[in-house]
Amino acid sequence: LGNSLAVGVGAAQGFVPRYRDYIQQDTGTTVNLTNLGVGGWTSTQLLIALKTDANFRNAIRNAKVVTWEIGGNDLLYARALYQARICGGSDNQNCFRAAKGVVKVNWALITHEILSLRGSEKTIIRTMDIYNPYVNEDKALNTWPNDAGNDFQVSKPYLDDINKFIATSATWKNIPYSRVYAAFNGSTGETD
Repeated sequence: LGNSLAVGVGAAQGFVPRYRDYIQQDTGTTVNLTNLGVGGWTSTQLLIALKTDANFRNAIRNAKVVTWEIGGNDLLYARALYQARICGGSDNQNCFRAAKGVVKVNWALITHEILSLRGSEKTIIRTMDIYNPYVNEDKALNTWPNDAGNDFQVSKPYLDDINKFIATSATWKNIPYSRVYAAFNGSTGETD
């Protein structure tokens, strides 16, 4: 479940089929893959699908393994509004604040929906945090002078807060998560 990362856009082979292959190698069991990632999706779109789309609901009910990632596009849309100078607020950051709140609420609801659909069935559930694909590009931009700094310095605290929420909520629900933020952006989140 997720957006273009789940689909595998831009990769020779995305993480979903790779994870399936690892499960098959580790267990010797054939794994039938249902990839319900949709490029460009936001957390709201995934939540709506989980609540209303019979295909999504049935796939999760019948799955032995569920992976999901979401939230990056919520922040990318906020970034686009910020850079267009139509984000709102005296600091042009209202859209970042709104996106952060929406992702956190939706993340909690998505987690709840997945766990509810699985019920008491034994299920391998995995998720991941969010990385920043625009570190260097945003370090070179200063869209809104006299604010928190360059565009990277403005957006980073919002991403950090969302990732902290993902880590805390996943850990609290005993759901292992991949730390893709550290893998792609380094331990401080400042590497491109």
